[in-house]
Amino acid sequence: ADDSERPVPFESEPLTGVAVVVDISGFTSLEISLNAKGRVGIEEFGETLHAIFDVLVHLAVENGGLVLEFAGDALICFFCDGDFQTGDDFASPETEGQNTLQKARSACEQMMASIRPFMPAIRLHGGVARGELRALHLGCSTRSMNGDSRRGNLFVGSALEAAVKLLDESVKG
Repeated sequence: ADDSERPVPFESEPLTGVAVVVDISGFTSLEISLNAKGRVGIEEFGETLHAIFDVLVHLAVENGGLVLEFAGDALICFFCDGDFQTGDDFASPETEGQNTLQKARSACEQMMASIRPFMPAIRLHGGVARGELRALHLGCSTRSMNGDSRRGNLFVGSALEAAVKLLDESVKG
């Protein structure tokens, strides 16, 4: 059975790769200044917010990353060594690890470049770290009234822990 049919909770096999946590600063002050324009400003803020996250998600995926989740105004991605679906390596661990780190770095560089038109109002900072990632699949097997099962994922592991630590230590912008 596929994972949607597995009883919860269960833990995925560990994946090795690179975690990227990108935090966007400046949305609150931008929202306040645009809200002063009234309805037009509120719409402009929504469009700006959507445009920024749309570009960041696109760049992560285009460079081989998987968007794990959004945490407030942060984007959490993972670049896996090998295949996400099977966990199989495509090359030697050393070569694949270097390729994965390069993909993550490329995505980060492109993300920083994409934010330049919004600076200084909007700034990025983040953390990038190599290690393991596991998904804890949580929820219940029962279906809600509309037929959906209530499931969620919690991502843990050394890569994510180290990337968050580096995010906390990084300078905004």
